[in-house]
Order: sequence, then structure tokens, then C-alpha cells
Amino acid sequence: MSGPDERSGAATGRRTAVVHGGVTEARSAAAEVCADLRTGELLDGSFERRGAHLESRDRRWLHELLFGMLRRRSWLDAVLGDRVRGGLVRLDADLTDLLRLGAYQLLFMRSVPAYAAIAQTVELTKRRHGLGASKLVNAVLRRLDREHDALALDPDASSLPAHATTTPLTDPIDELALAHSHPRWLVARWTARWGERETARLLESNNSEAPIFIRPWGIVREQLEATLESAGVHVTEVALLGDSMRLAA
Repeated sequence: MSGPDERSGAATGRRTAVVHGGVTEARSAAAEVCADLRTGELLDGSFERRGAHLESRDRRWLHELLFGMLRRRSWLDAVLGDRVRGGLVRLDADLTDLLRLGAYQLLFMRSVPAYAAIAQTVELTKRRHGLGASKLVNAVLRRLDREHDALALDPDASSLPAHATTTPLTDPIDELALAHSHPRWLVARWTARWGERETARLLESNNSEAPIFIRPWGIVREQLEATLESAGVHVTEVALLGDSMRLAA
């Protein structure tokens, strides 16, 4: 999915930035949703309210950013905490959320160029917290960008990527909980019930985006499949549901 940084011009075909005060509207909305969550508002309600004015593509991008960041929050905190002097605990909660949003774009969202993830997060921080805080965010995100390869980043890895944090982990439950951003008590319960290997598979699945299934309506299955394939959309069979198809990733 392409990001909200650029939009095709209707007349010229060129791509133009969609920004509000130097920051894309989707990123501003993401910061506001994070602020809402800190007051106790539920994610779905805040997302619908803050994203109501966005175009559909930007809403999808906002959804990917917010839900993805929250899925990986513990992992991101470990990575960021080792790169902020004194740790994240010393930072304002809103500033910490901005770092999380920037780091998620930088490390996980392949549609977002590194320069855009950094520059937009720095500008958003400057607007919300001033020049000093924006300099800190700039330094932390640029360091993450430099060390990207050393992180050996793999969202589906069963353990914490090498060099992600300098904090040693010897407890396999702690390692699984941190690598997959799940509560330790839940990982411990699942491990006791199913063992480490099955728990790791469950955690990976729990952090994966749900697949999309479709069922033909008013058209025969073979015709719909042929239409999708001709448009470059690949489908696969669905076990136990012969009339349905799964959109391949």
C-alpha cells in the first residue's frame, strides 16, 4: 500500500504531497488517536472519528500504521529504549508514541521511504513538543536507520532479532513475550499448555494480518476467479468452503 506522502495530480499525472502544516494528515491523525488511547478511549472509536475526513487510501494507511505499531509496541519499546539516554521512561508519553510511530514506519512499512518516516516524525514532534524534542527524535530515528541491517529485522522471527537490544534475555518466556509484543502472563500460560514451539507459532499468527476471503455473489466462481486473475489478483482454494476463495498475499 502506498503511503499518504504523495498523491497523483489529476491533470498532470505528477505526484504531489498531501500535508497539513508540513505533516501529512494521516500522521497527524495517528498522533491524535494515540493521545485518545492514553485517556482511555477505545481504538476502534478513536480511529473512526479521527480518520473520518481522510480519503480511503489514507485511511487504510493510517490503519496499517496504528494497528501495526500497537501490535509491535513492546518490541519497538525495547529497540527505542536502548537508543534513548535514560530510556523511554524519562520521556513524555506523547513523545514516546511519536517515536513508536516513526520507528514502525521506518522498520516495518516498506511503502514509506526512510527520509519520509524520519522527516515527517521530526516535523510532527516539533509541532507538538518544540525544537528540542524534535532533535531527540531525529537523532534516535537516524540511528535506527543506520543500524537497520544490524537489527536483522524479521517480523515473523520466533525470537528477538540480533542486536535489537543490549538487554540480555535468558528466560525463553520473556524472549517470546518481547519479540512478539504479548503480555508475559499470557505467553507463560500458553507455553505451559502447548510448549514453546507451538506458542511461538501462535504468537506469529496472532501478529499477522487476517487473510481476505471472498464468496461469489451473482457470478459463478470460475468467472470471478478468471476476472481476478486477469487483473493480477491471485486467489487460492479455501478448505471446507468450495465456493469461496482466498486472496493471495
